[in-house]
Amino acid sequence: MRTFAPWMGRDYPEGGLFGLRVLIVAESHYDRPENLRESYTVDCIRELGQRRRFRFFSVVQSLLAGTRGWVSDADRAAFWERVAFCNFVQGFAAAGPRVAPTAEMWAAGGAALLQTVGELSPQLVVALGERLWPRLPELPTGVQVCQARHPSGRGFRYEVWQPVVREAIVAAGGVVP
Repeated sequence: MRTFAPWMGRDYPEGGLFGLRVLIVAESHYDRPENLRESYTVDCIRELGQRRRFRFFSVVQSLLAGTRGWVSDADRAAFWERVAFCNFVQGFAAAGPRVAPTAEMWAAGGAALLQTVGELSPQLVVALGERLWPRLPELPTGVQVCQARHPSGRGFRYEVWQPVVREAIVAAGGVVP
């Protein structure tokens, strides 16, 4: 069912981001088949989200935190300890980005997401990407869903999507500074 274990930060269970358990759901990973492993998502967050600066993860952080600009290494690492993250598609869409997942990959993703939601009990799910939105399964009652444009997509603008995310945080019962 699920190929990639989700990332769950150390502070996530206690409502690490604005007093909420926030699960970020992106579309898919891209890599060569020989690199497929259960820890792939967790390894990506540790390496590209916390240890190094990778644009996608930096923009996601700014989108949710309501910030822009340079973030310290300590703040970047701390952010990812407050949230959970997974990809909807449970296989590599291709060896490199900008290749759409197959219909079969999309079809299998819903069950994996429901498994992750069942295990992590998020209060807010932030779904990134217009291709992802119509494929989201119905989530359990009480889980707030927020849809935002994919941070790597054309036309992504903080001034459009940060207010959408902030509104969802408040609707889910979060406390925004």
